[in-house]
Amino acid sequence: MLSRPGYSGAPVYIYRDSYNLETGNISIGGSTIRLLGINWGFITDRAEISEETTIATGMVEDEAPNTVKYIRVSTGMNGVVPAWHLAKLLNSGQVKREREAVAAQERALAPTNPAFPSVPTV
Repeated sequence: MLSRPGYSGAPVYIYRDSYNLETGNISIGGSTIRLLGINWGFITDRAEISEETTIATGMVEDEAPNTVKYIRVSTGMNGVVPAWHLAKLLNSGQVKREREAVAAQERALAPTNPAFPSVPTV
């Protein structure tokens, strides 16, 4: 899948079409979409430039530019934290206790505060 800067943290879905590539058959009942995980960033590669080029590498205007022969380029690929790993994290230890505490607090506020409709238990 294509990834670019700014996509980090976005959900990554897999889409299974009803078309079977091996048989050419189309199944009745539609497609399937599932959460694969969360995009953690894009993968870069080192590319040699054809001639030495001077570029500004610093954030400060008076910083001296560097001469480079290689630059980092996007490969168009990205890394994904798998959904099963996220589920394991969310349902373990401190994270689970904190989530349950927030849910309990919201349930306690729900009868007196119309901004908090009924909160399902986790």
